[in-house]
Amino acid sequence: MGGAVPKPSPKKPKRGQKLRVGYFSSDFGNTPVGRLMASVPLLHSHAAAVAPAVYALNARDGSYYRELVEQGAAVVPLAGLSNEAAAQKVAEDGVHILGMDDGPRQSWTPRALFEST
Repeated sequence: MGGAVPKPSPKKPKRGQKLRVGYFSSDFGNTPVGRLMASVPLLHSHAAAVAPAVYALNARDGSYYRELVEQGAAVVPLAGLSNEAAAQKVAEDGVHILGMDDGPRQSWTPRALFEST
């Protein structure tokens, strides 16, 4: 890898702090995975103890499914960023749990998000 990658530092949320759950995919939109995931951030945004974070590798497609995702959480675009920059953004956002669902395509695998230095 070409640069320092922030080492993951999973920490428990402090008392009264929401659990920050990140969703990472290139399929937020009108795709099978996008349809399945569309309401998850919205449901989490209504939970008292959870704050969703959405990281998209695909461009906004204007679909109903993408709009549902955007209603639940601000979508952070990561397309075009290096692995290091993407990892830095997730680390800065204080995500406690990060799940990646890229469906069967797995068009972009950000190894830096899952490797420790």
